[in-house]
Amino acid sequence: MAAIADYSELVLAVGEHLNNSALVDSMPRFIGMAEAKLNRALRLADQETTVTLAGDADGAIPLPDDFLEVKSAATTGAPPIILRAMGADNAARQYQGGDPVGYLIQRGNMLVRPPSQRGVALTYYAAIPPLETATDQTNWLLAKHPDLYLYAVAYEACVYLSDAARAAMVGELVGGAIRSAQRADQMARFSQSRMRFARPMP
Repeated sequence: MAAIADYSELVLAVGEHLNNSALVDSMPRFIGMAEAKLNRALRLADQETTVTLAGDADGAIPLPDDFLEVKSAATTGAPPIILRAMGADNAARQYQGGDPVGYLIQRGNMLVRPPSQRGVALTYYAAIPPLETATDQTNWLLAKHPDLYLYAVAYEACVYLSDAARAAMVGELVGGAIRSAQRADQMARFSQSRMRFARPMP
């Protein structure tokens, strides 16, 4: 059973944590603010999403609505070409034609350079699904790291209440929960490779 199962239980848990049940009407804003900050702080395996997209004649590919950051990008077909990030000046100066070699992100689009209509296999970090609109009002982060959600939302409530001392204390808890989530993510990513290449004990 999940420690905090969904949006409604999170609202109750934050009220209990702060011993303040009068914040219910403001909770949607606190949760939204917490999610915005967590989207800037977290880059975990559960956020990784892979899609295949196609650009127009100018090499412009609209990015998914939940896009945060590119992890990797390559053209589809054979042979695939790994695309690397580049600055706008560099893209305009060096790559006027030929096969695509890179991309830049501008105003919600991935611009492939040189322009190409080849498909792109994009692996990106997706935003945390907002609890308020998520299916069953829950998501992977609440299921895996309920403490992080609790402390992040409680911190926003403390800021709202102008309680600097408690905000500082809860902020430390947020930082600790973020580091714990990152450690767990790293262990999950690399534990199999360590097991695969571990040498037997003499």
